[in-house]
Amino acid sequence: MKKVTFYKCSLCGKKLIGRKPNGIFVFVFAGQNPPPIVCLEIFGSIKMKCIRRSCRKKNSNHWNVFNFFPEESSAIAENPIRENLNKKPANPAKQEITIIEKKGDTV
Repeated sequence: MKKVTFYKCSLCGKKLIGRKPNGIFVFVFAGQNPPPIVCLEIFGSIKMKCIRRSCRKKNSNHWNVFNFFPEESSAIAENPIRENLNKKPANPAKQEITIIEKKGDTV
């Protein structure tokens, strides 16, 4: 049997979305009657509000963010390619350009 991990609202603790062992998020919204009204499988990161009405009323600006990939892991942090991607590119407008002219040369 597949084990699904549930992610909860960070404020009220309501179960919001499940995650399969392969990393795919599963959102199921069932009304009063089976089968479910909404069944979504999501491959990627998610930003969602709580589905509990009282939580949304109290905290209207709160968003729960569930990342598909972990933010930091030792394998990713030690990767030199990742380190280069994290560096901000130089702004060409702020770079200083030095022109060296030799005596006797004409440009």
